[in-house]
Amino acid sequence: EKEANNLIEQVLDDEATNLRARVVRGQLQIKAGNPGEARATFRKILRDAPDYLPVKQALAETEG
Repeated sequence: EKEANNLIEQVLDDEATNLRARVVRGQLQIKAGNPGEARATFRKILRDAPDYLPVKQALAETEG
């Protein structure tokens, strides 16, 4: 998991707007037991890409 986090952060350092990487970051936050951080991540993505379905689904899952 730590390795995956490091990879995602490297991708985001190069491409801060990479939607897939940002979604994976949120998914990793969920796996790490941080659903609140994940929700914040997903909400930020939706501000930039309000119609991005994978994020809408992921956010709905974190909100129960």
